[in-house]
Amino acid sequence: MKRIKKHIFTLVIFFSGIAVRAQFNNERIANEFKQNMNAYLEAYLSPAFDGTANVNPLLWQLPYESSKSFNFSINITGGASFLPSSMKEFDFFGINRTSNFELRNPSNNILPTIVGRESDNELFFYVTDNNGNRIFDPIRGHHVRAEIEVADGFDFRTPIVPTASLQVGAWLPIHTGIGLRYIPAVVGDDIRFGSFGLSVMHNPLGWFNLPVDLVLGFNYNQMNFVGENFVDDANPNRFEVDSRSMAFDITVTKSFGLIKPYLSVNYITSTSDAALRGTFNYTFSDYIGVPGTILQGVQFNVKDPVEFRDTNSFLNAGIGAILSWNNFFVNGQLMFGRFQNFGLSMGYKIGI
Repeated sequence: MKRIKKHIFTLVIFFSGIAVRAQFNNERIANEFKQNMNAYLEAYLSPAFDGTANVNPLLWQLPYESSKSFNFSINITGGASFLPSSMKEFDFFGINRTSNFELRNPSNNILPTIVGRESDNELFFYVTDNNGNRIFDPIRGHHVRAEIEVADGFDFRTPIVPTASLQVGAWLPIHTGIGLRYIPAVVGDDIRFGSFGLSVMHNPLGWFNLPVDLVLGFNYNQMNFVGENFVDDANPNRFEVDSRSMAFDITVTKSFGLIKPYLSVNYITSTSDAALRGTFNYTFSDYIGVPGTILQGVQFNVKDPVEFRDTNSFLNAGIGAILSWNNFFVNGQLMFGRFQNFGLSMGYKIGI
């Protein structure tokens, strides 16, 4: 009994000392938590952003006949960006994190991205006072921390980012084409998703009635995703993604009867914004080994814990061909660069 009383007395003295010395800045703690979560989720989502930017510029070439004044087309497009296997995972210790952001199992530091495998690891964010000291709970046997499960990937055998859309186009007498691409907004109980694209292209050689076309093009694509109440820790909360890409391309093409092969080079710039909106409260009430006065100091609120921007640029080159039969056509394109990108479209055209 005397030994137990001695230990209790020691703990009382220990926590009394902490309570006197320790001071907490909740805004600092919240900002550090936000910095770490942004770094982690940017690495997790990066393959989706880069893959989408590469697949969107595919299949903008329009099936026109130079002998017609006006050419109109409508088609369904589908494509995929095939990512290298290395993008299925990332090294946790390679992200821009602070020393208070750790793993439950640090030896398993290779974590999945959104196109990777499943994971049973956890992220630990340790709360510290203004002097950088962590708060130990002798009953739970570890320091006060927020625990977040590592996000699983879709576990694709071959990591890909797919896309599909409805496209309409018009080729005008001024040797200029305009294309519109659209994915109708998909609305569910908890999600909203939609996409829009615009392309403008011009063939300066068309004015000289040459057998070869040189098409200079620009296209813009935008994708929006909103998920309601994706996270259990706060209600309401909203996860938002806004991804935009622009591409400039040069295409050389020539008709050989029913088939019109082409060579293309494009330069892509992409910007993606991701945000998790909501207020997340961390009170640590289950740390019963820490005095309440200290717990009141370490608890913090994080408003909009995720908000970051990912930017990138790519240079791709490849081949394609448009096969026409009466008013029907098929367009296939294969582009190489950092990734391999393939697209296929089928549709109906008419010339006047």
